[in-house]
Amino acid sequence: MKKIFKTTIVLTTISVICGFLLAFVSALTEKPIAANQHKKIGEAISKLSPAVKKIEEAPLKDEQIYKLFDQKQSLIGYAVVAEGPGYQGQIKIVAVTDSAFATLEGIQVIESSETPGLGAKITEDFFTKQFKGTKLASPLECTKEKTDKGDKILAISGATISSRAAVNIVNNELQKIKQEITEIK
Repeated sequence: MKKIFKTTIVLTTISVICGFLLAFVSALTEKPIAANQHKKIGEAISKLSPAVKKIEEAPLKDEQIYKLFDQKQSLIGYAVVAEGPGYQGQIKIVAVTDSAFATLEGIQVIESSETPGLGAKITEDFFTKQFKGTKLASPLECTKEKTDKGDKILAISGATISSRAAVNIVNNELQKIKQEITEIK
């Protein structure tokens, strides 16, 4: 009986110490992680829209967007961070639109845990460049066959689920943002 009591006390003490250390490290790294994430978003926006000179955060009702301004302080577009499930885990994408929310300027995947060599190809230029210049009048569609239609995105062979996930994440976020922006106007 003494041995069980002693083991319980030791394990409880170790668990409490480990819990405390995990909480401490989490609190210690929270701000640097947020700063790195913010930096990634800024870099993605700058890459997708080189004319941007000023980025302004603009919280909406349920979403966070970024207003993009040029050198003359004119609104030239919006950026959104879209997140959703992929094949292996969460995918986080920055999407940039024009100021009328009519054309997609491009996307960049800033976080993904998709399968290396297959689904991870959604981060590569040959996939993301398909989004540039697509019209947002109707939702984008992921297809397995090459087409000249402007709202069709060619899926990556062997990674259709990841490709569809990326398209769906962008569609869902832009649809929510567009609806919230039109409600404000």
